[in-house]
Amino acid sequence: MNDLSIALGVLSYRRPELLRDLLRSFMRQTGATALRVIVYDNDPAGSAEAIARECVPASQLRYVKTDANFGSSGGFNSLFAEALHEQVSHFFCCDDDIELTDDCMERLLEVAREQPSAVLLGGRRYLSGREFPWAPTVSAADITRVSAHQPVADRPVPVDTITFEGCLLPLAVMRKVGLPYRNFYMDGDDWDYGLRIRKAGYAILRVPATVIVRKIEPPQRLARIPLLGLSSWRSGIGPERSYYEIRNKFKLVHRHAERRTSALLRETGRALRRLIGIVAFEDRKLFRARLVLQAVAHGWADVEGRNDSLRL
Repeated sequence: MNDLSIALGVLSYRRPELLRDLLRSFMRQTGATALRVIVYDNDPAGSAEAIARECVPASQLRYVKTDANFGSSGGFNSLFAEALHEQVSHFFCCDDDIELTDDCMERLLEVAREQPSAVLLGGRRYLSGREFPWAPTVSAADITRVSAHQPVADRPVPVDTITFEGCLLPLAVMRKVGLPYRNFYMDGDDWDYGLRIRKAGYAILRVPATVIVRKIEPPQRLARIPLLGLSSWRSGIGPERSYYEIRNKFKLVHRHAERRTSALLRETGRALRRLIGIVAFEDRKLFRARLVLQAVAHGWADVEGRNDSLRL
């Protein structure tokens, strides 16, 4: 990896086999003996420690354990803080449900040498081989339709924001932008961080030539009525997580939209379509519907952090 130095950081929570596969793919990378690896264990019981020490030489590993699980947003906030202590040029962050092809980091670094201040996303595929989905381009009036995924191209392509599922960040950018916002609890903190990166004047590029395989498949659309825009994602997103997904899109509006009221109304419309989809297609209708309505109310009020009344 020559002129660039890399710290790989992974946020893990009670998924030992996935973590093992990920760390082994880290150590197969070209120049892996020069890598620093940070494993941030979001489980206060320390369930990731044995796997981390099994897969990564002690001289390259820094294992850090949380005292309490503050959700993925709190975990990534802490992981980024740990990375800023490393004497490296770049930080590659991810959670524990991906695996890297053997030349993934080298291909990312080829672009990093040409674009030293750009934030880079790897090309993503699911285990089944499907490409990651992508959304329409962001606008100031509709910042919750951001896109970290674009159709495959032969060269790096600009995208709207980042995900924390395989992202290479220059430490200089991280020092300028600061830490991810921890009070999303889960969902939306990576989109928020990417929008902050763009506001700070840095480019975000997806590098399709790399391959990052996500091991957990996305939810399957069970039904759709195109005219109404109704769909069910029951198989992959639990009702409690849906609460944070909906609520935190409102939080993105509060933090970034230029025309806040119209953007809040737009998000409310989307949530109501989701509510109709629940009534039409899904099980646990009353519980799911209540959480959607709660998410909308809390979204307008800009509630943040964990909602302890949810059954997590």
